[in-house]
Amino acid sequence: MKGRKILTIAWRNLKRRRRTALSLGSGVLIITLLVIIWAVFHEGIKRLYNEFLIGNKASFVLSRTLDIDDNGEITLDEDYRAMRRATRFEECGNRLVAYREANLVEWLKRDDLSYFVNMELATMSVDENEYHGINDFSYYFRDGDGQHDRVEEKYYFTVRFGFYVSAFEYFLTENEHTEFEYRYEASPVLYGSEDLEEGEILISDYYLEKFGYPKEKYANLIGKTVSFSVDGTTVLDNVRVAGILDSRVFLLNSFSDALYEAGSYDNGEQIVVRGDQSMFLNYGIEYIWAKVAILDYDGARRAFERAGDNPLLRTYESDFENIQNAIVVNSAKIIVDRVFVVFAVMIAFVAVMHLIATLRKYLTDRLAYTGMLQALGMRHSDIFRVSYVELLIITVLCVLISVPAAAGLFALISGLLYDVLVVRVKLPVTTYIVIALITSVAVSLLVYLVEFPMLRRILSKQPAQLMQEDESK
Repeated sequence: MKGRKILTIAWRNLKRRRRTALSLGSGVLIITLLVIIWAVFHEGIKRLYNEFLIGNKASFVLSRTLDIDDNGEITLDEDYRAMRRATRFEECGNRLVAYREANLVEWLKRDDLSYFVNMELATMSVDENEYHGINDFSYYFRDGDGQHDRVEEKYYFTVRFGFYVSAFEYFLTENEHTEFEYRYEASPVLYGSEDLEEGEILISDYYLEKFGYPKEKYANLIGKTVSFSVDGTTVLDNVRVAGILDSRVFLLNSFSDALYEAGSYDNGEQIVVRGDQSMFLNYGIEYIWAKVAILDYDGARRAFERAGDNPLLRTYESDFENIQNAIVVNSAKIIVDRVFVVFAVMIAFVAVMHLIATLRKYLTDRLAYTGMLQALGMRHSDIFRVSYVELLIITVLCVLISVPAAAGLFALISGLLYDVLVVRVKLPVTTYIVIALITSVAVSLLVYLVEFPMLRRILSKQPAQLMQEDESK
């Protein structure tokens, strides 16, 4: 019998026996919904874990503000010594990263600029060529008084120019590297190296684009000496380019919240210069932000306690709100992983028991009909196929209902997670499609395995015997 005819017969059977089909469908729906909800939540928690501990929350750090003294040197106080000690714990990274943005508006004494230097006022000099900053008015600026008028106050909407002054050779912690590579599957350094010596800089590809520097020459810029000026005033003179950063690195969590409020990264400094005493003094930098990566969230506190290091414990506690969220997600991942087998066995047991009861009723309610099909000469293989197609249709319909139901429930839970952990997890549509396909195949196979021995036992009887058993019920 052709597949099209089998499908037609199966559909007519379902329409003719709606009540029985709905009874079976409700059972399959419950099983399918349980399976999909479990699969969605397992995938969601796993994704949340990856996002939080490997992905865009991985830049958790111990952080402290370190003072700069009147000689332009870092004050060797308790905070500095504690951050240095942290790099020697295996639960922490071995990089001490410290930097601060230079306040060019104050340094230039340009009150007319108000908040920041506009890119159109900046010039980059390379190989005796000058590249003037390009302003595309892409920065959407707001302040406490509300939104500025884009036409009358254009400087509020321009691309921002500026730079960070770094105290040490690195700009990114180990976790920030991990985060970037996880999110973008690439290195944050496009050309050259992140290691900085005094007088060397890192610059982003975004800034090079805004200076109109040819993209095909990016790699050749490494090792060259460049200068930057604002309205003819030199702000960085003869600094050597050590590396070119992927501008997306400035979207990482360790940078200013204003980046997220603006919704883009074109309003922040994207040059990093390794400073010395004179540079800290020159730009009037009185303190810097210091940070050390936390590699083992659970173990760091215990390590500091064992060492009796109270300053580090205080530092850990000050950053504990974010770290605690990481620990919560880590615990949730462990719980989900551990209950995986138990929950899977429970679902399988409930599914099989329910299907046995429902299918037995579904098949015994149509003994006479099955006997009539045999009497009319329909082969056993065709009866098997018709019956299986009926169940396949029911399963597909149940999956179509279950997927949006599971998605809605997961969105609700994700909203609650956002309120607690300030992180929202979204599963891509492709994930739901894959889960739906796998579920439909799995449930269909389960239904077939349960149905096959029952239907085989029924078909082993004569048509007249089946009709008699149906009448005797």
